[in-house]
Amino acid sequence: MGKKFDETHQEFKERVIDPISPSFCAAKWYTAHIQLGSGKTKSCHHPPDHKIPVQEVKFDPSALHTTSYKKQQQKVMLTGQRPSECSYCWQIEDMEGDSVSDRTFKTSMFSDEDIAQIPLAMMKGETLPLKRLEISFDRICNFACAYCNPSFSTKWGGDIKKHGIYEGLELPHSYDQDGSWAEPYGMMNMDNPYIEAFWKWWPELSTTLEELRVTGGEPTMSPHFWALMDYMLEEGFNPNMVFGVNTNLSMKKDVLEQFIETAGKIPRFKLYTSCESWGAEAEYMRDGLNYEQWLLNLSHFLESRNSEMTHIMMCVNALSLSSTGDFCYDMMEYKKHYGPRHPFLSVNLLHYPQFMSPLVLPKDLRTAAIAHTEYWFDEARKTDLLSSVEEESISRMIDYVKNGKPSFDVDKARRDFYFFFKQYDQRRGKSFADTFPAPVVEWYEDLGIEYGDLVEDDSGVVPASKEAERSAEEN
Repeated sequence: MGKKFDETHQEFKERVIDPISPSFCAAKWYTAHIQLGSGKTKSCHHPPDHKIPVQEVKFDPSALHTTSYKKQQQKVMLTGQRPSECSYCWQIEDMEGDSVSDRTFKTSMFSDEDIAQIPLAMMKGETLPLKRLEISFDRICNFACAYCNPSFSTKWGGDIKKHGIYEGLELPHSYDQDGSWAEPYGMMNMDNPYIEAFWKWWPELSTTLEELRVTGGEPTMSPHFWALMDYMLEEGFNPNMVFGVNTNLSMKKDVLEQFIETAGKIPRFKLYTSCESWGAEAEYMRDGLNYEQWLLNLSHFLESRNSEMTHIMMCVNALSLSSTGDFCYDMMEYKKHYGPRHPFLSVNLLHYPQFMSPLVLPKDLRTAAIAHTEYWFDEARKTDLLSSVEEESISRMIDYVKNGKPSFDVDKARRDFYFFFKQYDQRRGKSFADTFPAPVVEWYEDLGIEYGDLVEDDSGVVPASKEAERSAEEN
């Protein structure tokens, strides 16, 4: 049955999830995100990845999903304890009121019968068949988004190789390496035991999966992706399985045409693409993006009608807040033209890197920044273009931005914010001051003054080194 049509997610949680465990999430059993290139996995996109032991997949290829570590986390969850790796959901649920986190949304994707099987299977020591799988073959990518890192983007790795590591950051981060570790078997994945295990597992896996989704890097740049497409088209797709692709939709025209044509040959295709802010602000954070071209490519794909659903994955962060509302207005125009599911807004809150979390901003600044999105949301709710899931997740996002409490060291995060974006501008040829609204820029410059990197004189805010030079000349 799954979530009933007239049932809220809170009611679903109380009816189905809570009787099993107050910390239960079906994604721990039925969902997997696997990086085949580096041999890492997790149950959804929120927890950190963990290494897949090579010996486990050589003995049983399904261990790409059911690692010994994941089995431990499943037991923790069934006893009512909160796995620490699932902190994204606990932060949401610990806010005041009945805040519904992603574990409820992700569990509601499955039927009551499938959910009820989980504790019984655990008692018997049985492994349940995987139902939703996201895989990546490599990290080849033409974007170097600020909130990404070299482990997931070759363009990001190029930044580090050319300019060196990002200096002076205090909180845990991923900008002190070039991502080479993520290619232990080389760019072409020669003799990669994880890819070999995937293909051994595939005959069984292909009969149970409800959705297979390919991501990257940018999958359309990967030869492994096109090899998979050729294989699937030749062997035939399971007509009951959804096949999704997570793409930045910023490819050359001929590749876009090939991608659209291929999507049209797949019985159940879903498009996943990403953005969360508008215009120059989107291009600043998603380095490599041309916002207007992205809109044109999205329109071109939607015109083909080759996707049964179009997901826009929004990664709401400190520097998206001021233009998220404008972005949502653009997306509503697509909904009006192509239908409520084209696009579907998948709203996610950025928690890592911590210094780009919305909560790094002072409360008054983030409350003011999200006001335009609130205004859009009030208008959008009067239409029939938002689903209940979209409404709940957008409402949750607004509440989190206005009332969420940081679980990290805010002073260190703000220091990292300043020194990261100072270097980001220098490396990428960008300008924070010319991109974002005056209140955000003033706060950013105040951080520079606080941390001794900027001073304020009659000409405005200038680098401390310049002021020192000026003082030396005067003396």
